[in-house]
Amino acid sequence: MKAKHVFLLLISLVLMGATWTVMLRLTSLSRAASELQDASPVAGWEGLSQVSDAGAVRVRATPVGWEANVTTWDLVVSLDTHSVNLDYDLLEVTRLRCEQGTEFEPITWEGSPPGGHHREGTLRFAPLDHESQYLELVIRGVGQVPERSFRWEPIPAAAPRGS
Repeated sequence: MKAKHVFLLLISLVLMGATWTVMLRLTSLSRAASELQDASPVAGWEGLSQVSDAGAVRVRATPVGWEANVTTWDLVVSLDTHSVNLDYDLLEVTRLRCEQGTEFEPITWEGSPPGGHHREGTLRFAPLDHESQYLELVIRGVGQVPERSFRWEPIPAAAPRGS
C-alpha cells in the first residue's frame, strides 16, 4: 500500500513539473508573439505600435507604409473594451497633426462599423505636402477620454499632394 502512495506521489510530481514547463514555454511564446506584433512593419521605424489604455477603451495605433511618394499614409487602429459601446465615427473623432499644429482629416476608414466592443481597421490620410519633425494621431472623445495622442518621429519627407 505504501509503495502505491509513493508511486502516485511521484506521478503527481512529474505531472506538475511537466505542467510548469509547458506554462513557462507558453508564456515565453506569448511574449515573443507580442514583440512581433509590436515590431515595425516599415523598415527603420522603432516602437511603431503605440497603445493607450486610458478610460474604458484600449486603443492601439500602428503606421503602415509611411514612406515618401505614397498615395496615402495608413494607420491600423484597433479599439477594445468590455464596458462601453464603440459607436464612434472614426472619420469624425480622428485627426493627423503635424508639428505646425495643422490637423488633417482622414480620407477613409476601412474597417469594422460603429458598435460592439472590438473594432479594427485602417485610417487613410493624404500624405503631407510639407516635411514635419513628427506626426500625431489625435483621437477625441473615445471612452470618455477628451484627447488621446499617438506621436511618431521622424517622419519621411513626403511627396507634394497631387504628384
